[in-house]
Amino acid sequence: MNCQEFRNHLESLDSPPIPGPLLEHAKTCPDCQALLRADRRVGGSLTVIDRATPTVDLTPRIMAAIAREPVPREGSDSPFERLMQILFPDTLVKKSLALACCVLILAILARETVLRPTPPAAEPVWEMALLAFDPAQVPAPWAAHPAAIALPRGHSVKPGAGSRVVLTLPGRARAEITDGEFAPHAAGFRLLAGHAEVQVEKTSPLTPFTIGTPFAEVAVVGTRFTLDLSDADLQVAVSEGRVRVVQAAGSREVGVGERLTVGPTGFLADPMEFPEVGSGSSVAPLDAPEVGSGSSVAPPTGSTSSPLEEDNPGR
Repeated sequence: MNCQEFRNHLESLDSPPIPGPLLEHAKTCPDCQALLRADRRVGGSLTVIDRATPTVDLTPRIMAAIAREPVPREGSDSPFERLMQILFPDTLVKKSLALACCVLILAILARETVLRPTPPAAEPVWEMALLAFDPAQVPAPWAAHPAAIALPRGHSVKPGAGSRVVLTLPGRARAEITDGEFAPHAAGFRLLAGHAEVQVEKTSPLTPFTIGTPFAEVAVVGTRFTLDLSDADLQVAVSEGRVRVVQAAGSREVGVGERLTVGPTGFLADPMEFPEVGSGSSVAPLDAPEVGSGSSVAPPTGSTSSPLEEDNPGR
């Protein structure tokens, strides 16, 4: 026998009397003697508390309360019992009705939550500001209010010779188009003629911004670049970021400080460097006002400058 066995015996529930070998061990072990004295003191205290606590027998009171309760008449169910019968039907007809109600409720919830189509999110709208234009080439409402024009997608715009236009897709892209013709679409616009200086906000590569031309398509994620489109070719010059020029003959990557020329037969040369990248770019940041670029293009003879243009003497 050892101290651990003695301690285990004292700590066990409903422990039987201490066997003789453990008592003999406790007589020779001071630690076990102290444990035995403490155990006996606790047992004595519990006995005193048990004797001092009266035992209340509630059986007579419970039986008397049951006897005073009125006996319900047969067929008169309490509201609680009726509720339990509805929730837990005990006949085949009631179970069928309960199941049909559950199916109907689930069908209504499914129609309202899962099956109802989610309304599409509002897509940004192209906006245009006419800085210089030929009144004969644009609708009268545009000529009267040239500062903020909402453009329908796919609508071709040609403001006339020598025109200057700021085209904005809020939060996505901004372009200044000179002497051009273009048509906006959902993911970019199509440049049919003219010079365009474009800045595109960087977004996911899965949703590139695209500019179509008669010679090639320019796809970008986030960059600043210029396009010069003539009857003979398309020139792409990059000031920030990178662009991909896609043509029937293949595709080319154009980086910062490089220029690429595309003709009717394909790429006329590999991308080459050009000097003073971005020094003369007039495309304002995306969060800049519509007007204030400082371009030196003047309205042609017979054309009209918008009131916004007149407020900026540098134009």
